[in-house]
Amino acid sequence: MQPDRAQQIRPAAAFYRALRSVREFAGPSLNIEGAVCHGDRVRLFQRGNGGSDGSPSVNAVGDLPLDGFLAWLDVGGPVPQLLSVLQVDLGRIEGVPYGFTDGAVMNDGRIAFVSCAEASADVLSDGPVLGVRFGIIDRDRTVEVADVTGPDGRASLLKLEGIEARLTDSRRFDVVADLDRPDLPALIGELVVGET
Repeated sequence: MQPDRAQQIRPAAAFYRALRSVREFAGPSLNIEGAVCHGDRVRLFQRGNGGSDGSPSVNAVGDLPLDGFLAWLDVGGPVPQLLSVLQVDLGRIEGVPYGFTDGAVMNDGRIAFVSCAEASADVLSDGPVLGVRFGIIDRDRTVEVADVTGPDGRASLLKLEGIEARLTDSRRFDVVADLDRPDLPALIGELVVGET
């Protein structure tokens, strides 16, 4: 990928069809909420919420080959195919499943992510946020999650939909909260791991 090249638009219908065809990854409704470059892979975060056909929703991390993805973007190469899928059970609150909302690569190579339990009817609708979780996927693909709390110690109900790792501090992250209101801007904040 050349940073000085003019912008291009790559039609992606075939790419999304390929992702949807892998039910282990997409479940009943494809909803990619985050992507990171991690070594020689592109990791996509599928948010499992709002299965409209009654099938169980799926939270999953799907790996694409980075070189194949770039070849598809840059020169119209073949549509890249998923190399592996990691399904992740993020838990539920009041019957509402948590779903991935973004991911980031930490400076030690692990993957950090945020997830929300949003009581929405489908992947396009907004709903009340019942809980927020932060998690880490380790190199051996084990997953740890913890509830996000505010400065007062109460459970956060902010819809965290963006996370970026700080290169100088593995315990601090920049996060973006979507207020789901067109009249209000998103909020940018700091998430600190391990402090109460």
